[in-house]
Amino acid sequence: MKLSSMDLFRQIPKDLTQSTTQGVVFSVVAYLLLTMLLVFETSSFLRGTVESSVMMDSSPDAPVPLSLHMTLPSLPCELLSVSLWDQSSGQQLPLVGDVHKTMVTGSRGEKVLGTWDDSDPHFANNRAAVLGEGAVLPQPGLDESEELTSASFEHTLEGNEWSFVNFHTPWCSWCRKLSPTWEAFALTVHEKDIHVKVYKVNCEQEATLCRSQAIGGYPTLRIYKRGVAVFPEFRGKRTVEDLLQWMETVTKEHSHRSAAELRALQKHEGCILVASLQVSRAPGNLVITAKSPTHDVDAATTNVTHLVHHLSFGAPLQPSVRQRLPPSMLRHLAPMDDRWYVSSSAHQSHDHYAKVVSSHYRMGSSSLWRAGDVMGYQMTSASMRYGSAPKVPEVRMAYDMSPTAVLITHGGRRWYEFLTSVVAIVGGAYTVLGLVDSAVFSVRKTVKERQGKLS
Repeated sequence: MKLSSMDLFRQIPKDLTQSTTQGVVFSVVAYLLLTMLLVFETSSFLRGTVESSVMMDSSPDAPVPLSLHMTLPSLPCELLSVSLWDQSSGQQLPLVGDVHKTMVTGSRGEKVLGTWDDSDPHFANNRAAVLGEGAVLPQPGLDESEELTSASFEHTLEGNEWSFVNFHTPWCSWCRKLSPTWEAFALTVHEKDIHVKVYKVNCEQEATLCRSQAIGGYPTLRIYKRGVAVFPEFRGKRTVEDLLQWMETVTKEHSHRSAAELRALQKHEGCILVASLQVSRAPGNLVITAKSPTHDVDAATTNVTHLVHHLSFGAPLQPSVRQRLPPSMLRHLAPMDDRWYVSSSAHQSHDHYAKVVSSHYRMGSSSLWRAGDVMGYQMTSASMRYGSAPKVPEVRMAYDMSPTAVLITHGGRRWYEFLTSVVAIVGGAYTVLGLVDSAVFSVRKTVKERQGKLS
């Protein structure tokens, strides 16, 4: 038996074939169709498929990373307090991780003033002074600083190049401790003939004035230039010497700036909060509110309007993993990102509820390599705003880990499946177009033959 008898691909001599117009058209169509189908098939093979399934969560009972980045444009860093609470027992939990605060100003917190550090020795010295160390003994009859009211505040400050104002209330214990020191400081400024006027405002009597100046805690010590507030406010040791030194520093630093420049540059002081914490898998509350060991907070003027730049659980996913996920899943990785939550009136708090689901990403299920699992978290969120009077407004982020987990598998067809599809596409397209071409050719031939007989 000759080997040529086993040939499955015998060729027809060219002399026995003929070229037709419709054959050329169908050939062009075949080339275009094959190219398009091969491109789509190759793209589908390289992109793979994404499938999800639900199962019981078997993750170890280990802490979960929580990442938070938010701006509170109306809450100073000195008053901003972060705490973590257990939902079931109501007990406060220790903060495990890093919390960073940055002082900002502007309606959206766009101007950075500097970094705030609660653990800084300067803050510790400030607290020691407030608690009585270095305090000035009261002097009977000493009332050197002038009292301002709503009627005289704006006109008086605009008439002075520099003014130093103490916003206080009678019920504030820290204000009462500061009072003799403040009067002694005012007397010292007067005796040294320093060109700064020292004033005080009773915020219990002038509540509207203090609210318009965004005074959230007492005492607040603020310098004004021609009626325009200069930030940041005083946060040093509350002694006459430190008040004098800080006043001289601020007036010298801003001496070249006009009141109009300061007004355009600074609106009120706020804070950027960046936290990277380790939280338990048990339901918990992350609470952000106004609280200070050196101030009494006024609930009526505390504004917790905030912009959530980012909130997520778990370690960030690698770009190679993120780019393979469909948009429907990407939306649930950090659904609160870049959203404003505004307090439209006084005494308003915000609650955010997050349901967190463990997500196991299995990338690559081909038989040529072993699948790799990546651990992540998806979440859904809901938010509400409510009146919290007489309590100090707060931002509460409640989270709850779901007992179920989602397995997200990203894989593709095996190489021989892809090859089979390619062969099927080529063979099928060639066969179908060949049949169509033959049918058209036969019809045309029959029509011509009939026309010849009729003629």
